[in-house]
Amino acid sequence: MKTAISVMTAVLVLAFATGCGNDGGSPCDNAFCVGLLFPTNDDRPFATPLISGAEEARDEINAAGIDEFFGDVALVYGEEGVENRRATTLDTARDILGRGVRGLVGPTYSSSFEKEYSSGSYTNFFDFLTRERIVTVSPSATSSSLTELSRNAGEGNRFFFRTAPSNDLWAKVIAGEAADATGTVLIVYRDDAFADNLRRGVQTEIGKLPGGPRVETVSYEPYGPNDPEAAEKARAVVEDAKSVVMRGDVNYVILIAFDEVGKIIKGLLDSPAVSDDVTYHLAGTGSARLGGLINPDDPAAGQAETSGFVVSGPEEGYNDEAYDAVVIMALAALAAGSTDPAEYVSQMAAVTKGGTPCSGYARCAALLTDGDASNDDIDYCGHTGPIELDENGDPTVGYFAVNTHDASGNVGSRRTLDTNLNEADASAKCAAR
Repeated sequence: MKTAISVMTAVLVLAFATGCGNDGGSPCDNAFCVGLLFPTNDDRPFATPLISGAEEARDEINAAGIDEFFGDVALVYGEEGVENRRATTLDTARDILGRGVRGLVGPTYSSSFEKEYSSGSYTNFFDFLTRERIVTVSPSATSSSLTELSRNAGEGNRFFFRTAPSNDLWAKVIAGEAADATGTVLIVYRDDAFADNLRRGVQTEIGKLPGGPRVETVSYEPYGPNDPEAAEKARAVVEDAKSVVMRGDVNYVILIAFDEVGKIIKGLLDSPAVSDDVTYHLAGTGSARLGGLINPDDPAAGQAETSGFVVSGPEEGYNDEAYDAVVIMALAALAAGSTDPAEYVSQMAAVTKGGTPCSGYARCAALLTDGDASNDDIDYCGHTGPIELDENGDPTVGYFAVNTHDASGNVGSRRTLDTNLNEADASAKCAAR
């Protein structure tokens, strides 16, 4: 049962701002400040929808107007460093925490949590959030190794949560799609915390299939699409992949990569060594920008080359995951009657399961503040659907989209799979709430 709140114990006077106040003070002096750690400099196209989702949540919370309990939420914008600059993620987090931030949304990459730091008193970002006891919700870090880190932190020290399902589920989705491959399955992946973890999961799941296909792998050191040597590095990956293709009957290629995948795909498509009958399955890169990644000068032509491509990923992308991250944090603070992370952390999972079903911040907050103690236990159903966070901070309910491009290169077939890999009606996932 969640903590009931009274006006006397939970008056939070909050104001939105992105920097210091006009009087020289911090906006967090009188606000519940949530810090964002997104790659706004290194990967702006990825960061933009995340920012949009977080800001949508902030605006809806502020518009709810339940001021006697919970006023406006403030967002403080930080930076997640990518491309070998991950130390800036920790530096930024420490800076914005010093300005009064009481919870973090981000970082977005699994590797940002696990990258070792060469100096300072923290082993990695996960160590930082645990030792600083700061609630942290990632909208997109999916490596299942983060579950193990959370579990090992022990009860009372688990401050990590995420709103995207872990790679354990994604691996099952990918393996299920590749199950009918008649030849060898080739997995091409960037060797980082996210992709290597997902690759291992896919191999494990394919290995469970009776008479399943053989799997070969090609890995490469992570690099960004703006790397000055990107073209040369892509050619090297293609050559490695071609050497595998020429050794066996490869007819299914799984690519676990980010935006650098465009040049790799183009190289495979243009190679006479790779059969035109190969099915490509992309994980980590969505459909919308694919044409431009394959052919930056003519995205329409690049899109036309994607006929038959399968793209899998979270059902809504990561905009909605960022939205849910902010709302869950706000509801947890409201349920606890405190914006102290050490206090409201106990309500993070609790507000997402087991109580009165509700969707939308206004409806859920109204239940918490209506004076009826029987409504103080809520079950938030978010933009991403039911979430049901477990003791390790992982969603136990998730939806994945599996999109197949048609002859024109546009998405011709859209499917949504639930946690049990059943076909799901995504539009009805919160209909009863």
